[in-house]
Amino acid sequence: MLNVLIPVKSLSDSKTRLAPILDADERKELVAYMLIGCLKELSAKFPQLNVLIVTPDQQIAAIAEKFKANVLFEKETRGLNKAIEAGTQWTIENGYQSQLVIFPDIVNLCPIELTHLLESVSGHPHVSFSVAKDKGTNALLTTPPDVMPFQYGENSSEIMIDHVRKNKIPHSIFHFKDMAFDVDTPEDYIRFRASCSFVKIGINGFSSESGQWPILEKTTVNHKGELACK
Repeated sequence: MLNVLIPVKSLSDSKTRLAPILDADERKELVAYMLIGCLKELSAKFPQLNVLIVTPDQQIAAIAEKFKANVLFEKETRGLNKAIEAGTQWTIENGYQSQLVIFPDIVNLCPIELTHLLESVSGHPHVSFSVAKDKGTNALLTTPPDVMPFQYGENSSEIMIDHVRKNKIPHSIFHFKDMAFDVDTPEDYIRFRASCSFVKIGINGFSSESGQWPILEKTTVNHKGELACK
């Protein structure tokens, strides 16, 4: 049994590195949009997987509940590693033998790549890494869920891979093309907007009745390197 853990910060604290090009409301909408896309992809392509959202944000919790995901509500923001530790405790207490930590800002949660990652699960202690473009860790699959300490932050994949090597924990390292790309910087956002269509939906813009994922309008970049919406 495997549990998918998705930590999501408070909307007001999310994607602060995008502040030079997006105001607070736009950043909130972007986070909500990407979370909806992630949950929609998981529910459509991997309905057998249980999903747990760890968040201190009521609006994020409401989105999760529309997709029938479990929610572990934090009373306060304590940092990413603490949020994942709390979610891991929930995973263990609910009888799951493996845990997949992923983040909703992966632009394309490719089903083929994710399937390859899930196939690395075995009945023995093991860790699988999906390395991000900036040497972060966009997906971490652990068996048992607490087989290693979580050390997210700058260059987290190198730090955690070094830990499993030193402790002789069996592991796999994946350098997936799509799952390596997440949206952290203004340059990431420009690439994201150029690769798909985006329409402002508002934080509560998703309709659980229609089940529609918002459709985007095209964005290009002008000669000055600025965003230019068509």
